[in-house]
Amino acid sequence: MVERCDRLMKDVRQREIAEAKERLARSRDIAEISNQRKQFLRDRIEEMTQEKNAEGDLRYVRNYLETTEAFINASVAQRPMTNRAWKMLKPKIVQEHDARAEEENWKQSQELLTKQKKDAVDTR
Repeated sequence: MVERCDRLMKDVRQREIAEAKERLARSRDIAEISNQRKQFLRDRIEEMTQEKNAEGDLRYVRNYLETTEAFINASVAQRPMTNRAWKMLKPKIVQEHDARAEEENWKQSQELLTKQKKDAVDTR
């Protein structure tokens, strides 16, 4: 009976060790996939920051791109990033980027207007 109990305990320990090794391997796989995904996204953002508009000015602001909700959510996902997934993600990032750029331009124009009004009052 003692031998049987010892054998069962040994089997349990071996299963626990095997499960721990499997969890560690899976954790490493997830980390590798995550790192590959982040690098893929960084590379695509870098490409976007080099794009120019019709006037020859840079089209995108890196900070705006990297702080979009779509980019942040994509960065933390734990599945591989594919070109197909990027084709679906990029328009969302562009839309959020453009909305933020428009908002920032509006803020700057309002600040300039306020400054001009203040200057006009001060010169009187």
